[in-house]
Amino acid sequence: PGHDAIFLGTFDDVELVQEYLDDAGVTITLAEEEATPVAGVGEEEEPMDTIEVQGLGTVPIAGTTLFVVRPSPERVAVIALAENGDAAMDALDQLAAAAFSPCVESDGVMVCSTGEAAEGVGLDEGHEPPEEEATPGPEETAQEQPRIGSLLESQSALAAGVPWLVELAEESYEETSQAGETYVYTVALDPSQDALWIFGWCATSRELLEQNWEAITLLFTLNDEEVPMSSFAMMESDFEDQECRLYYALVTDWPLGDHELTTEVTFETELDDGQDIFPAGTHYYQYIVTAGG
Repeated sequence: PGHDAIFLGTFDDVELVQEYLDDAGVTITLAEEEATPVAGVGEEEEPMDTIEVQGLGTVPIAGTTLFVVRPSPERVAVIALAENGDAAMDALDQLAAAAFSPCVESDGVMVCSTGEAAEGVGLDEGHEPPEEEATPGPEETAQEQPRIGSLLESQSALAAGVPWLVELAEESYEETSQAGETYVYTVALDPSQDALWIFGWCATSRELLEQNWEAITLLFTLNDEEVPMSSFAMMESDFEDQECRLYYALVTDWPLGDHELTTEVTFETELDDGQDIFPAGTHYYQYIVTAGG
């Protein structure tokens, strides 16, 4: 129970990880679980095995792989389920390579599907745009954005030691927790270079850490567009006798030119981390990233 774990299997194994699926809002419906058709009520449609994900929609199990990440202070559990053994092994390779670009993700649940959804069954609109909308028009390409990785990609990047934006910056500061201050970091990188966008806070005890975070509000913006907190993975760990919490996201596929990433951190009240007292106020961490020159 105290170790991170990967559960790999097929959709026949759902009862073994049911608590994680329930917590993630995932419902697996297998055809044999369907009620017996009532005689004399017309021709019955062939029952379909489906995956329903809260916030995404419903897809057939055929041709679909499901990844679920459930982090907790004690460990991170990753569930990978596929329709058969061969597909499960492919899912393990996909997990190891963090190759999730053709998938859709919401709140730690990722669906990678090659199956065709039946009429009335599919992912919610907005996650997979119609084919005619796939190529953006001139107005949409005016402000191209770097890509924010999925939670799985971000977690894999952190484990692999992908550098933090602050580590790539020309500037460094001895003190970065003065309310009202703006800390500017200048970063030059290759368009294909990965970087982690991170904010963390530590305290001398778990109780103080929880109290501090109740009074901390975060706002992330990328080129003046807000990036939702759901795009950021979270990790809690002890570091140098302190309890810490990190919010982090992989940023990659940088379009050429300048990009501005801002982390706005507001202390709603005075904070005591067990070593120092920090006044209420807002701090700004501004990363000016130049890609490809």
